[in-house]
Amino acid sequence: MSAFVAVHLLSAYFEIFLRKWHGRVLTFLNGVSVSYVFMEILPHLCRTQTELNQRFAPNSERLNTQVFGVALVGFMFYFGIQTWSARNRLEKPASLVWVELVPFFLVLFGYSLVNFGAGYTVVFVTDPDIQPLYLYVLVISAHILLNDHSMTVTFGRLHALIGKWVLAGAVVAGWIFGHFFHLPMILTGLILAFIGGAIILNVLRDDLPKELYSRYSDFVLGAAFNAFIALVLQHVL
Repeated sequence: MSAFVAVHLLSAYFEIFLRKWHGRVLTFLNGVSVSYVFMEILPHLCRTQTELNQRFAPNSERLNTQVFGVALVGFMFYFGIQTWSARNRLEKPASLVWVELVPFFLVLFGYSLVNFGAGYTVVFVTDPDIQPLYLYVLVISAHILLNDHSMTVTFGRLHALIGKWVLAGAVVAGWIFGHFFHLPMILTGLILAFIGGAIILNVLRDDLPKELYSRYSDFVLGAAFNAFIALVLQHVL
């Protein structure tokens, strides 16, 4: 939990670092995220769907896809927020204050849901759905960092004064909620599926940048790094 909070509170230092290494750092994180989708998210969705079938439809021969539907809902939810926000800022006069505030708080609400879910899930350190835990924390931190950078670029000072504190607070709120309320494991799996949809959106939106072809080695390095850590931890843990 503290790692997720630290990402937001220390993001200003990351922005300074990006001024020199912007392309290479983001492309490396892009590779990590893409690798995580194939190595962890897709297998997780399959495991959760199998558990759901065994509990509610053990004799059904149909291929049920409810969990994948939840991931799709997460994807479409964040895609809709970002699309509406970008369109609204382009079509309305910049002099209107609400044109800046409405998209900001809408995007902030969407990212807060992900942070709340991330804070909640790390309470249950033995949950197999977030194993290996170190890799889960690494990738979610990278995801949060990319979101923070996106909001800094889009909203600037507004995010610095309000956004990062709300997002950090959402992580803490999810962590506190997890200590007092234990949701069924199936529901926790669905929360992770929803977060997975948001991560997949990041992969398609930011993690395959236009400059990918000129920085392919950094992208491959990030993907290989995540895949290596995942395979090693699977054999060690």
